[in-house]
Amino acid sequence: MRIVWLSQYPVDIIPDDYVVYDKSKVFHPSTWVVNLADGLAKSDEIELHIITESSWVKKDYRFKYNNINFHILRSPYSIPFTTKNIRGLYHFDILTKYYFSYLKFKKEIYSINPDLIHSQGTEGLYSYVASKTSYPYLITLNGIISILGNMYEGKIWKPISLMEKETIVKSNFFISHADFCDEFIRNLNKNAKIFKIDDITKDEYFNIKREPVKNSILFIAYPTKTKGLKELILTFNEIYFQYDDIKIIVVGNYDENYKKSLLSLLKSHEAKDKIIFKGFLSNQNLLIEFSKADLFVFPSYFETSPNVIMEAMSAGVPIITTNVGGIPDMISDGYTGLLVEPKNSVDLKSKITFLLDNPELKVFLGNNARIEAKKRFKNKIVVEKVLSAYKYVIDNSNKIK
Repeated sequence: MRIVWLSQYPVDIIPDDYVVYDKSKVFHPSTWVVNLADGLAKSDEIELHIITESSWVKKDYRFKYNNINFHILRSPYSIPFTTKNIRGLYHFDILTKYYFSYLKFKKEIYSINPDLIHSQGTEGLYSYVASKTSYPYLITLNGIISILGNMYEGKIWKPISLMEKETIVKSNFFISHADFCDEFIRNLNKNAKIFKIDDITKDEYFNIKREPVKNSILFIAYPTKTKGLKELILTFNEIYFQYDDIKIIVVGNYDENYKKSLLSLLKSHEAKDKIIFKGFLSNQNLLIEFSKADLFVFPSYFETSPNVIMEAMSAGVPIITTNVGGIPDMISDGYTGLLVEPKNSVDLKSKITFLLDNPELKVFLGNNARIEAKKRFKNKIVVEKVLSAYKYVIDNSNKIK
């Protein structure tokens, strides 16, 4: 099978010998994309091509790396001779419904002539472009902008939400990670075929040797306000003096102004000294943090199927997270973790102190989470399900048309 992915991809993990990009920019790590791509690339059954767009490159790149054929296209909405784009200024890509990106992608897709297009995410151009082609295609919902857009300021989310809904209405095949995603699809397209498939956790997370540091709380998130770090710090303000050597390890590229605003919530210098911002960490260093964490706390306002929860489960770290989105599909409350209500510092405080005071429960939750993760997130299990979905879509697309 010749498969084309339309997807964001962290270009900065590719060696400089293959692609040159603006090193001042930080790409989203897109772990779910990278892990599945690496898993599929090892299969003899497919020839994988990934087409991704970026304003942070000065030209188009095409090359093969790690058995993946990459097509890194410079955004047609980029400002000439720079690694900047006009989207952030005027949102021309959205206002034109990604028309110029579509023309560029269409040419690239037809030159490959795939058996199937797999688009990652309905939040931007990739699935919208896939729905405009004549090839069989499959869409993975990684997030629902019609829900997420309500959490952010600005009017630009409305046209993106409309394009997302338009795409879902006209499409036939989807990969979903959670029941609420199924419901969202069914409300718009009752005849859709939905494959329930989890993301992949790298094998090394299952092999972590746990050496937890007592009262060490780990938080990992891309730096947006919806991830709940503020609520965690407000909770910490109420409990830090009750526990010896308690601390919070924060992983993510948080800028200095945001860090200062968070630390200003704390009552004392003693509390501030116990919040340790580690910035962005390599995968190897993340493994170390998971091995040392006594708890993993992730009080996000909304998630689909967060990779950090999968990784914490696979590592056997006891988890406290929120009862939102697709998280209840991952965490069974009281068995593989503890669930709290979003933006509720009182509930969060109760669950953190309860778990810190009950070491046997921490072991119970961590062990159960790792067992569940092995059943769902292992490379071989997920790749087999995805390959099966590809074959089904290829065999049945013409029948639906």
